[in-house]
Amino acid sequence: MDNIFRQIDFEAIGDFFYKIFVEDFLTKLFVLLLTLIVWSFIILKNNYTTTLSVPLKITNIDQGKVLKSTPPSSVKAKFKGNGMDFFLLLLQSESTFRMNLNLSTIEWFYNFDLNKYFRTYPENISVPRNSDVKFLNIVKPDSLKIELGRLSQKKVAVKPNLDVTLPSGYVKYEPEVNPDSVLLKGPKSYLDDLHQIGTDTLKKDRVMSTVLETVDVQQFKNKNIKIRPSRVKIYQEIDQIGEKIVSGVPVKVKNSPQNKKVKIYPPKVSVFLTGGFEKIKNIKTSDINIILNFKGQSTPNKKYYKPQTSIAKEKVDIREIRPPEIEVRFIEKGDEE
Repeated sequence: MDNIFRQIDFEAIGDFFYKIFVEDFLTKLFVLLLTLIVWSFIILKNNYTTTLSVPLKITNIDQGKVLKSTPPSSVKAKFKGNGMDFFLLLLQSESTFRMNLNLSTIEWFYNFDLNKYFRTYPENISVPRNSDVKFLNIVKPDSLKIELGRLSQKKVAVKPNLDVTLPSGYVKYEPEVNPDSVLLKGPKSYLDDLHQIGTDTLKKDRVMSTVLETVDVQQFKNKNIKIRPSRVKIYQEIDQIGEKIVSGVPVKVKNSPQNKKVKIYPPKVSVFLTGGFEKIKNIKTSDINIILNFKGQSTPNKKYYKPQTSIAKEKVDIREIRPPEIEVRFIEKGDEE
């Protein structure tokens, strides 16, 4: 093996590659560029037939009408021309190279044979002046059904689609949406049946903090309905479940029996609450209602009554009160103890 390496003239090999890649580099580069220019000129002068994707523009829709479905944004069409003409097309904007479908002659619907239409009205094919390509035929789609509807707009509510799971010990509240409604604009026949619109599904697992996300409003497939705004913010409060005891809540008496005084014991109770920590931490005695309502329920010789309970805070529960029943004494008015 050592003998083989000794026989190889690495210096000669290095000189060989140096002459190829380094010596007269500028001359070789010039020859290469000249060859490419000549080759490009020959290629661009040749004639070709090719299929291009051409923007399709719908024009002259009657005022007060709108397309019922969204047409394709482009069509595939076959053109003939030389290489230079096609090269120039690549540099053009949509405004100078497009196919226009004029709807001024239709009332509500029409099925266009696109090949027949553009051969009959070649002026509706916009081609740049510096490109002399010739239209041959439409490849796809070869026909297009156009249907119009009466233009209308409507405001509808937004319904959030949330899939939020929580770990044990947490609670979630009703989600809020901002804005809570969006403006729809499109065919009246579609909008008449719409009263709300959903959002894309927002999925989150084992959430332990409040959710605030921006999501897309669901789009209408194959229906030409514009939505403004197209995105909304979803807010859902997530809270850790807590407990609280509120002492000294007064017991209120309503609908005392006629000609009788009601004495209760105790006049105040303790209330045990459960709910989100942020919801219950600031609750006061005035937020809680403990009521003895004797309308239709006062019974002779009955000594203990269970009061009605309620709280002026959402998502907070009264777990129990102590004592659970109130001792009641009915005293005839005018009687002395």
